[in-house]
Order: sequence, then structure tokens, then C-alpha cells
Amino acid sequence: MLASALLIAVLSQKLHFTHAEKYVHTFVLNINLTKQQQHQAANVIKFAIKLWYLHRKDREKYLPYILVQRKLFQAIHLLKNIKHKQRTRILQQHESIFEIQMQIKNIEEKLDMILGKETK
Repeated sequence: MLASALLIAVLSQKLHFTHAEKYVHTFVLNINLTKQQQHQAANVIKFAIKLWYLHRKDREKYLPYILVQRKLFQAIHLLKNIKHKQRTRILQQHESIFEIQMQIKNIEEKLDMILGKETK
């Protein structure tokens, strides 16, 4: 029991990121989301052109048209999901900035209280 608690404590210390590591980690996640977004945007354009070409040849009732249409809708759906993930990451970063501002404000208030007591 003691050994497992000690092991969990050591692992939790190893899993915590330093301040710089957090920035690097969020930067890498943002880069990966941007790459995925670019890839899905290219897929949307690619499948839209294929769909237009098949539509122009009057092949709307054939299997290749339906498959390309499905891939187009899937690419659009994935693109929307990626944009949603990016928005939530931005909101999380904004919340962390707000928390930092609140901490700074609290520290300033405590310093004012300490300095006010010292002058009396």
C-alpha cells in the first residue's frame, strides 16, 4: 500500500509540466490542429471538384458520385470539429490569462494591505 502511494506520488511529480513545457506543449497542439485544418480544407476542395466533375458528366446516380459526396461531407464535418477544438483551446487560454490577472490583482491587494500596516 505504501509502495503504491509512493509510486503514484513520484509519477504525479514527473507528469507535471513546468511553465515553459506548458507553453511548448500548447504550441505543438496548436500547430497540429492547424495542420489538420489545412489538410481537411484541401480535402473539401478536392472532393468538391471531383463532385462537380461527376455532376458535369451527369453521373449523379452512380456509386462513385455517392462515394465522393460522402467523402466531401465527412471532410466538412471534420473541418468543423477541428475549428471547434481550436475555439475551445482559445477559450481555455483566455481563461488562464484571466486567472493570472486575478492572481496579480490579489497579490497587489495583499501588498497594499501589508504596506498600509507598516506605515501606521
